[in-house]
Amino acid sequence: MMRTGIRAVVCVSLVVSCVAAGRAAESTFQVDPVHTTIMFRIRHAGVSWFYGRFDRAGGRFVLDEAGGLKSLDVYVEAASVNTNNSERDQVLRSEPFFHTKKYPKIRFVSRRIKPLGGDRWRVTGELTLRGVTRPLTVEIEKVGEADTRVPGGHRAGLHTVFSIQRTEFGMNALLNGLGDEVRLFVAIEGLRK
Repeated sequence: MMRTGIRAVVCVSLVVSCVAAGRAAESTFQVDPVHTTIMFRIRHAGVSWFYGRFDRAGGRFVLDEAGGLKSLDVYVEAASVNTNNSERDQVLRSEPFFHTKKYPKIRFVSRRIKPLGGDRWRVTGELTLRGVTRPLTVEIEKVGEADTRVPGGHRAGLHTVFSIQRTEFGMNALLNGLGDEVRLFVAIEGLRK
């Protein structure tokens, strides 16, 4: 009986140690808003591309011991939209577009991650924009990971480019002047916690 009890304690200790080691092998990176860029483009009047950006972002992502992407949860503050024109930005913050007073954040949360080889993954998750949540699949590349001289030390960067249809999120205004497809360019830099 005593040997069985000792074996049980040893087994439980090993399982706990393995779980703890597995957790320790992962690294959580906090999004650095100063070194993160989120830009978008949309067709204007059917003749040109119009560009804008979001100035404030946050969230986190997790990499495993080998540097593989494990999870991603990022957001932008919708009111930080910046098109280099204050009047236009106020229109974009209003109800027909981002409606930022009611929906202050645009958020993407990963649900499944499939390795594509090298430092690339197909990430399926949920994008919530203007109170509407829809599935979204994007390809993400890890640009790099290293101990840096930048304050804070160890950093990693992710990059993706993808498109959404704004009408799928309830933004139906000015369809004659602005296209439906919005192309997003996302470069995230994270600082290991």
